[in-house]
Amino acid sequence: MSAKLERIYWLYQQLKANRYPSRSRYCEQYEVAAGSFKRDLEFLRCRLQALIVYDRLHNGYWGYRLTDDSFELPSLAQPAHPALPGRRLQPAPPS
Repeated sequence: MSAKLERIYWLYQQLKANRYPSRSRYCEQYEVAAGSFKRDLEFLRCRLQALIVYDRLHNGYWGYRLTDDSFELPSLAQPAHPALPGRRLQPAPPS
């Protein structure tokens, strides 16, 4: 799994579990600059259409949450999502 995909998946898991991911924790965990956090949130918002809002009341100053609990990441087993780079995964031939 690529580093960016791993970070996106971590953010998604945190948001789905209502853990209000913080920029500082993200940057510390993945050893990246604050700009990476911002770009990954924007990728989820703009390219994958996740409804994410800033929530000042949770997790100190930098707390984010999903406003639509039905949001799911596109499956890697499905045909490629237009927002995700790379090739499509082919289903296994019937046995």
